[in-house]
Amino acid sequence: MRFENLKLTLDDSHLTGRAGIENLKSNAITFDLAMDQLDLDRYQEPEQQEVHSEDWMPNRSELPVEQLKSLNARGTLAVGQLTFAESA
Repeated sequence: MRFENLKLTLDDSHLTGRAGIENLKSNAITFDLAMDQLDLDRYQEPEQQEVHSEDWMPNRSELPVEQLKSLNARGTLAVGQLTFAESA
């Protein structure tokens, strides 16, 4: 199954390209996508009045490597403009 000429909108971001499932048994997916802009700051939790060190999630900007290892995906994602400000 393949999706060609995709045109998707997520909030203020516009995504174009193609994606598909190459092999149903192994859930192998492929993609070639381009996004005009992505503002990750808009998805951050609102700042809390008081933050305790034991409540703060350490390394907030790290990728979920263990979950990504199980993906059977191959492709590209190009982002024209990325906004991300790591909070302390």
